[in-house]
Amino acid sequence: MEHGVVFWYDSIIDTGDLRWQNEINAKNVRFFRAAHGMLINYTWNDKSLEMTTEICERSQAQCQRAFFGIDVFGRGQVAKFQCKQTLARIVNQRFSTGLFAPAWTYETLQTFGYNIKQPLGDDSV
Repeated sequence: MEHGVVFWYDSIIDTGDLRWQNEINAKNVRFFRAAHGMLINYTWNDKSLEMTTEICERSQAQCQRAFFGIDVFGRGQVAKFQCKQTLARIVNQRFSTGLFAPAWTYETLQTFGYNIKQPLGDDSV
């Protein structure tokens, strides 16, 4: 694609079936090789990080092309106001991240009395 960027979500495997992999593996690596990057679902674990590292090394691909998901609502990983813990696990392996449901922050800050609707933002946030 001359003027675009293609990202693949890890939900479709080589058979065409819908099966979240939560990592890059033999069932989806061909899509990773063909795309500019891959978004990994948010229910991955440390074994998923290891498998993806191995695939990237074997493929001589940049690890940063794999975007491990963090669901800010906390499904699958430590999240909410502790997202940095999950992000650290991703970054330590040289991967990128993709955020699912970042609106959690917007919705939650209102419950703490922050006026998040100010056009110029709120410095205390």
